[in-house]
Amino acid sequence: MPNVKPNLHSYSRQELIDLRTIPRSIPLSHEIIDQIITNGITATNRFKNHRTKRGTKGVKRRRIPVIITSPNYELSRGPGSNTDNLIAIDCTKAPKPIQTVMGNRDHTRSYQQNRGIENQNLLTVKRISAFHRNRKLSFSLWNARSINNKIAALCSSIVENDTDIFAVTETWIGEHRQCAVSEFKASLSGYDVYQRPRANRKGGGVALIIRSDYKVKKMNSGLFKSFEHVDLTVKVNDVTTRIALIYRPPPSRTNGCKTADFLVEFASFLEVLVIAPGRLIILGDFNIHVDNATNGDALKFHDLLCSMNLVQLVRGSTHASGHTLDLVITRSIESPICTISDVTNDNSLPSDHSLIKFITDISRPHATKTTRVIRNIRSIRSDQLVEAIKKYKPVDSDDEYGISVDTLSVNFGKKLSDVMDMLAPAKKKVIVNKARAPWYTDELRLLRNNVRRLERAWLSSPLEINKQIFHGARTSYHDECERAKTQYHRSRIQSANTRKLFAVVDEITGDKKLTGAILPKHNDPQQMAQDFSDFFCGKDQETTRYIP
Repeated sequence: MPNVKPNLHSYSRQELIDLRTIPRSIPLSHEIIDQIITNGITATNRFKNHRTKRGTKGVKRRRIPVIITSPNYELSRGPGSNTDNLIAIDCTKAPKPIQTVMGNRDHTRSYQQNRGIENQNLLTVKRISAFHRNRKLSFSLWNARSINNKIAALCSSIVENDTDIFAVTETWIGEHRQCAVSEFKASLSGYDVYQRPRANRKGGGVALIIRSDYKVKKMNSGLFKSFEHVDLTVKVNDVTTRIALIYRPPPSRTNGCKTADFLVEFASFLEVLVIAPGRLIILGDFNIHVDNATNGDALKFHDLLCSMNLVQLVRGSTHASGHTLDLVITRSIESPICTISDVTNDNSLPSDHSLIKFITDISRPHATKTTRVIRNIRSIRSDQLVEAIKKYKPVDSDDEYGISVDTLSVNFGKKLSDVMDMLAPAKKKVIVNKARAPWYTDELRLLRNNVRRLERAWLSSPLEINKQIFHGARTSYHDECERAKTQYHRSRIQSANTRKLFAVVDEITGDKKLTGAILPKHNDPQQMAQDFSDFFCGKDQETTRYIP
């Protein structure tokens, strides 16, 4: 046969055709494959040693560049490989290491030399967790109509929605009654309350609840007769936002405030806000029917916002009467770039006003961590402590009379420290600073999911029976939250010892920094103390006079 190499066995055409029935698991020699190709019997991709990828020519052989990172690496011919098609490229003398993304394995471990990997030429690339979410700053606005009996509902809403800044209007917190604020702080940690109660009258009041790790600065923008407000500057991730919370009570004979007076004072307040640097968010209950296009007050309010280059973002009813009273206002030049988005309102909280929720384009910072040194004092047994103290020797020498009392006390203190380090060594514990509500359990979350389901059913089919079912489930859920919160504080009081009992009670009933010492007005503290003494001494003498 033609094209047959010398010193090789010759095959007939029929013998070569019969080779097509040989299983592919049996490898053939290169000489037999060359004869099959020469005779045009079959293609090279029918054999294991000559497989190629789709879209390439099977008969064309290309030399493949291979990067070698170790000078000691040798191209060894393995099964089914042809080293003649490989080009060795030495990169060990490269000026910069190769950037390689490493997995979760330890990249410092030693590799086998025959793999040709030089760890010194690898540069670890910082990886980002697949579960990392770039969360944005979230806001909530709610007209509570008294939070004194709705602390559990307020805390549950913050925990469920993971709210960063919660604005409350009509807090109904008196100027000298701060128990509600203290109860909130005892029920939910990680937040600070910035409020302004109504002075000399019942009702009203506004409050901003902000995460404790945010930088907050109070702004002095004065007082206004027609509305109550809190003006703050919040800095998050080097982004400064001016936040103004406003509650405008409806005009009445009691307050004597007309809409015209409010528009004049609010315009002067806006002149200060619009020139402030950074972002701007104005929110609150304005008691103006902005949804009514024929309302004169609403048209004047809209013209005022347009003149200040501001825009109102809330759509739909926010009150049980069907009007839009709770508003969120920002600069119109910031609205197209999604400074505020996802503005929604729901009926999850017990009030005649809806809960307004929205997010901003400001990234939420990562939770801060605090390192604390702790000791497990409870693990120390009394017999161990007594035995360790018995071994104490005041001084190393036998002459104890020449040692001063101060030296003995210092030595005793060092000995006690050594005993504590031996029996209860100090350990460092990293604590993540985040909001915590220990009383909010998984059972409450399941009840909340049921309330959400009933709310969706009512919104999809607005029948009166669906509304009543939803309101009943919502009331039951908030009752369970209040019961769980009360039980949590009761267990704290019952488990506290005599020393911690007063501290727990003060934390729940009223913070001393908020309430302060309630004393009568006085000019001379000594004279006031003498008056107290004379009063109680007189009461004592008057009482003992009637005792036989």
